[in-house]
Amino acid sequence: MYALALNDALAKGGTITNGTLITQEMWNRTFKGVTGVVRIDANGDRNADYSLLDMNPVTGDFEVSNGVEIYLQSKVFRCFELIINNILYIKILT
Repeated sequence: MYALALNDALAKGGTITNGTLITQEMWNRTFKGVTGVVRIDANGDRNADYSLLDMNPVTGDFEVSNGVEIYLQSKVFRCFELIINNILYIKILT
């Protein structure tokens, strides 16, 4: 990703030392990486595909989680997930 962003920055007249421009060239970009499709949004955040797994302490097997807790600003929210066609939907309960 760095090489793609650097190439675009240089094409716009930037320099190899202009980290701000190079970083901005990484935003709003989608490409295929080693782990699959990589998406960087307009804020520079990576939108990743992942699975939440729990280890079953009896069997030692990892299983898809059926509930997680989210901590935001010192508050704890309980949420449940539903997977349909490999898409994770999270319902946050207040």
